[in-house]
Amino acid sequence: MILGVATPMMPMEEVLDRLSSLRQHQRRGQRSPHKPLLVLFALGRLVAEGSSAVSWSMDSERLAGLIRDYGRPSLTSSAQSAAYPFTRLRADGIWTLDQDVPDDLVRPLVAHQVIGRLTPQLEDALRDPDVASEQFLALLTAPIEARSAMGTKKVTTASTREVAHAAVTTFLSAYLG
Repeated sequence: MILGVATPMMPMEEVLDRLSSLRQHQRRGQRSPHKPLLVLFALGRLVAEGSSAVSWSMDSERLAGLIRDYGRPSLTSSAQSAAYPFTRLRADGIWTLDQDVPDDLVRPLVAHQVIGRLTPQLEDALRDPDVASEQFLALLTAPIEARSAMGTKKVTTASTREVAHAAVTTFLSAYLG
């Protein structure tokens, strides 16, 4: 329940579907980790504080740092890199913003002090520790599965460790503050 409003519980299968089907930007066959990193960050926040709320003004630098550390090198500014998932995750149906702002623009996020969060139904479903841990594992393993789909790319121990480290660091960054 969010802000005193009852929300219907989202079935586990729908939670899995929504989080495993995030649309991710691809370049040269590699998916950008921006949206999964934001979801992991919000999940860590939900577990730590009971709310997945992510404040652009307070958390954008931390999100930008995670994207810089675990994303591909980019010429885009850190703030711009963080604005992409912060605004575009809405299209996946799992993220809401408290202000209606255009996609990708940093200035309105700053001017309106926008707060993003997982949808109320998803947030309620993820409050269950079993569901939250299963989603954490799904977000952790999805990049590995994408890299090894149909045996086209060999997944090395180093790349597995890199993905696991990114997921755990992202989750703990929000969980521990």
